[in-house]
Amino acid sequence: MTQNPVVSDTVFLTYRYRLLPTKAQHGRLRAALEHSRQLYNAALEERIDCYRKTGKGRTYFDQTAALTQLRQDGTPYSWSMEAAPLKALDLAYKAFFKRGGFPRFKGRDWFKTIRFGDATGWAIDGGKFRAKGIGKMRLHMHRPLPGKPKIARIKRDGRHWYVSLVVEVECAAANDRPSVGIDAGLNTLAALSTGEMIDNVRPYMRAMRKLRVKQRALARCKRGSKRRGKVKSALAAAHLKIRRTRDTHLHQVSASITNRFGMIAVEALNVKGLAASNLARSVRDASWATLFDFLRYKAERAGGRFVQVDPRYTSQTCPECGVIEPKALSQREHRCPCGCVEDRDVAAAKVVLLRAVVQDRGKPNVVGNGVRASRKVAA
Repeated sequence: MTQNPVVSDTVFLTYRYRLLPTKAQHGRLRAALEHSRQLYNAALEERIDCYRKTGKGRTYFDQTAALTQLRQDGTPYSWSMEAAPLKALDLAYKAFFKRGGFPRFKGRDWFKTIRFGDATGWAIDGGKFRAKGIGKMRLHMHRPLPGKPKIARIKRDGRHWYVSLVVEVECAAANDRPSVGIDAGLNTLAALSTGEMIDNVRPYMRAMRKLRVKQRALARCKRGSKRRGKVKSALAAAHLKIRRTRDTHLHQVSASITNRFGMIAVEALNVKGLAASNLARSVRDASWATLFDFLRYKAERAGGRFVQVDPRYTSQTCPECGVIEPKALSQREHRCPCGCVEDRDVAAAKVVLLRAVVQDRGKPNVVGNGVRASRKVAA
């Protein structure tokens, strides 16, 4: 018997805004971030030491109880007294037991987020973001919030600070727009079953020469020098520009597709495995996983559905007669004895759509309207 998906009419979205703190607030933010990092590392050290001596670990509740005791003993308040870093460490431990990867101690360059344990330490007040221990900071509200935020996080990104606000919004009613199949690729980012081809902007490939120059300049700098810090910041800014260019393009593509189509079918690709192959650089630059992620939550919000199908032999199967005919990668046109002649990627997209239609009758592995999700909205 097929189990129906859990129905819900809301979706959680994250809106990101730039903070405009004063010089004094910059210092408080840096201090808050450093205190959070030190608390995370101290809690990790305590867990490791406790397990080595007793064979038992320290839990999240044990460590938060210790913080409560410190407050009762009259220890002066600081950001290190917040329990949010302890929660982040607890989640890292749960991920370790689930799929491996023991939590690591965080250096200054690897800890960039200030988390709030609850909704009492921050507030939106007249276009400003008020944080406990820091004060009111100007907020660049480039778009209105669709509701009252429930969660907030402050993140340092290069030389700037940003706040991410999680908002619960309602999903649109189910729509009756046409369905589409998508074949993700490297020559083109995506081929649609309608025959449309979406370009791959390749932001990393286009910026490789400039990155190489900056990386060589960094290698020539003396460690600990001021020049090295400046060159390192310039290299980080170049990588940030690449990421923003890619995300902007993927947001535009995913918004266009979800606005025109109801059911969106893609292949259930092993992107992580492909990113470890000899095509790793091109796969990571295309960022298929991010594109699918954007399509999933935007389709849900727009009242559509997102379906993933078996990717095996999609590019070898004829969309007209279903015959599997092996093709070399250099063969970019699908030709079948039945008379079907199509672009190879478009033919694969049509096969993806056909498989999704068959699969959708039993409703397995369908993510669409009525399933909760939490995704980021572009700044």
